[in-house]
Amino acid sequence: MHLKSILTNKKVLILTAISLLVIVSVGRVFFARKKIATNKSLIPSLSNNTKINPSQIEAVKAFEIYDVTAIDAQTFIGIDKEFRLSKISSQGRITLLPQVLNYSYTPSSIAALRKNNTQTITLVDNKDTSKITNLNIRDQSPPLSVGLDPNGKFLYFLGKYDPISRRSKLYFVDMGNNQQKLPLIDTTADKIEIVDEKHLLFFETADAPDSSTISVFDTDQKQFTFSVKGNHYRLSPSHKLLAVTSSNSAIIYNLDNSYRKSLSLKEGTLLVWKNDHILAGFINNYPGVELQYIDIDTSQKSDFAKIDTLKSTSISQIYAVASDTAYVKDANGLLWQITLP
Repeated sequence: MHLKSILTNKKVLILTAISLLVIVSVGRVFFARKKIATNKSLIPSLSNNTKINPSQIEAVKAFEIYDVTAIDAQTFIGIDKEFRLSKISSQGRITLLPQVLNYSYTPSSIAALRKNNTQTITLVDNKDTSKITNLNIRDQSPPLSVGLDPNGKFLYFLGKYDPISRRSKLYFVDMGNNQQKLPLIDTTADKIEIVDEKHLLFFETADAPDSSTISVFDTDQKQFTFSVKGNHYRLSPSHKLLAVTSSNSAIIYNLDNSYRKSLSLKEGTLLVWKNDHILAGFINNYPGVELQYIDIDTSQKSDFAKIDTLKSTSISQIYAVASDTAYVKDANGLLWQITLP
């Protein structure tokens, strides 16, 4: 009996010790999470005293430029009202291609859909813009949208719209294999964008607010892995995260692990990524514009900073962002360059 009592007591002590270890471990995890949740170091400080000085881009006149892609903090490309695809910088404007409806830009090349020739996709070499080639897509003319691989190895495009089925077909083109066109799926989307070698973004425009559809397509599995209603989308600089905004909220979607997170926003907030952890939100106060930072890891938000230069207008669209520089269009159609503090 004495031996049995000793063994029983040892068992109790062991179980008690294990319980204490579990409690300590849980406590450590809790405090670690609490520490992360209260860490504000990632959010740049903003206040009413923060000076933000946008500069109007003189090379662009009112309502003359759209579909802008930022190349760096000083240079961007876009389409003007005469359908000219142009490169614009402080040195002025250079026309790259005339008669362009839409395009896909990569550092190595540009794929463009032309107004005057809907039977081809035009490819421009960015190192030598005089090198222009055409991909024949006569059987799928006119195409709706094109997405070019950053390395120039392949492209996707949406073929002609079928008014009966109200769909178009997605095609894959291997640029190194006789440019063979491989049909993949039928879709109601009107725009595509390549995220990486495995993912495509589909955008289906709707007139009603919060009703457009943004979807992620896995090109290996040949299926959609994410779909949500919203107004706009933004890819993070690494293309690992997707932010989809509606009127007063946003969903952050991780393309690597399919994790998603919701964020509340002030009504009408327009988002851009400052980096893979911080979102910058432009809020219109009609008139006047404010800026706020949001830490997506902790959901914490900075104070608001007023943009004095835009106090008599509002922002209608954010075109692009590169190197902490956002290109935005105001309510008067003027294009502004804003360096994020």
